Amino acid sequence: MTAMTLEEKFKHYYVDESGCWIWKGWINANGYGAFRHPGLIPLNTNAHRRFYEHLVGPIPPGLVVDHLCKKRSCVNPDHMDVVTRAINTSRSSSPNVVAGRNGHCAKGHLFTPGSTQKSRKWRTCKICQREWRRQNKDRFKKPCQQCGAIFGRMSPSKLVSAKFCSQACCQISRGA
Repeated sequence: MTAMTLEEKFKHYYVDESGCWIWKGWINANGYGAFRHPGLIPLNTNAHRRFYEHLVGPIPPGLVVDHLCKKRSCVNPDHMDVVTRAINTSRSSSPNVVAGRNGHCAKGHLFTPGSTQKSRKWRTCKICQREWRRQNKDRFKKPCQQCGAIFGRMSPSKLVSAKFCSQACCQISRGA
């Protein structure tokens, strides 16, 4: 079996009833067509980006290609718009984005100044966060290797290397 030429790869799709050009090659775990060809930089990229660059022109740095048709495997450049990541996300139909547009979290709690924690990139529902902590309070706890007492914190990143419940148990284990 011989490898496809670059021009053959740009014909590796079929047209569906809505006018989408559906990629017939490999589809990645996120549902996007994957395009790989020796000599191209980067070697692996999403097929829709390759098609856009090949048929329309370069994608400016910092921008992404938004599928207006909402089909991730579509490679039709007429169904794409080059936008910022924020605009692409705001056009999303994910439950969290849709709920946020409506002024509440995915579980229906209203976003108010008192119930919302804002960071630079997103907002979080304090009610949902509190509920998650309550339900998972024992999730990161484990026994001390010296005395067997159960200990732990809510943050799994801080617990990774912890082996002892206190400084005293740590010193006892070292023979101090």
